[in-house]
Formats: sequence, structure tokens, C-alpha cells
Amino acid sequence: MVVDMFYYGTPREFKPGKTYKVHGATGIFGQYENFLDRYKPRNEVSRLQAFYLAISKAICSSYGNHIYLVEPIGNCSICAFGWISIMIALIPPICYKKESGYVLPKLDRGSLSLVKDLVQKYYTGRIPEKSDFANYGVDYAYYANTSRVKLIEVLTPEIRIVKKFGGL
Repeated sequence: MVVDMFYYGTPREFKPGKTYKVHGATGIFGQYENFLDRYKPRNEVSRLQAFYLAISKAICSSYGNHIYLVEPIGNCSICAFGWISIMIALIPPICYKKESGYVLPKLDRGSLSLVKDLVQKYYTGRIPEKSDFANYGVDYAYYANTSRVKLIEVLTPEIRIVKKFGGL
């Protein structure tokens, strides 16, 4: 099955039929975003330069009260969010700052190597399984019922709005 339309949730209002480009996204995960950008495979789309699209309309309501059916334009990266969950579990943030997101401790070489590995896996688009969590020593039961652990994100720098599903 080939999917060429996805869903996008946002607090912003867009017009159907119009095309939009990302302008200076900051990401939502603070310093984790810096690692995701720095260690992403060369040909993949940066989260800092992308709309985050989903295959499921239901998950989009957590991103904003306006839900749209969209068509990605240009390059796309298919990513599995569960790997970010593992990264956050293994390298917990020191704090969260409203203006910049999560602040992380200084990482040693071993932790940086772990981050690189998890970023590469995020960009494969393969959803982590229970055994993947176990291999990293992370409690799968804690994450198993969260919608994001099985979330597939589609990253793209430009979208065309096909249909609006109304404000929630």
C-alpha cells in the first residue's frame, strides 16, 4: 500500500489548496532536536526544517486543534518516534525551558554513541519492539500504551493542504 496523503495537526489555520513551506522550525524537544539534526543520515529531512505528518488523524489532535489532510511536496523522511522515547528514557533531561525545550546534561562519549545509534534507528522508520526496549534496558510496559511509541512521523519541508477537518 502506497500512502501519498497524510494528516497534520496544528494550532494554526491554513487554507485548503494552498502550499506552505517550513520557516525556521525550532522543534519541540530542545537539545534532543540538536542531536536528531546533527546525527541524521545525510539524505534525510531535518526535523528542524519539517512539518511532522502522521498516517493517523487521531494522533494529530495532540499537535493542535486544526487537523488537515495534506500532500507532502519534495523529500520525505519516514521516522519512528519510539526511538526518541528510548533516548529520553536513557538520557533524561535536567529541566524544561518554555523558550528552548529540554535541557540535557553534558554527555560522555558512550552516551553520544548511544544517541547516534538511536537517531539512525529513528530515521529507519521501523517501530521499536518490546525486545528493542529490553536491549536498551528501558521498561517497555511504561511506554506500551502511549500513542507515540508506535507513531510513524513523515517529515517534509513543504505541504499542500487538501482538506480541513475543522477546529476541535
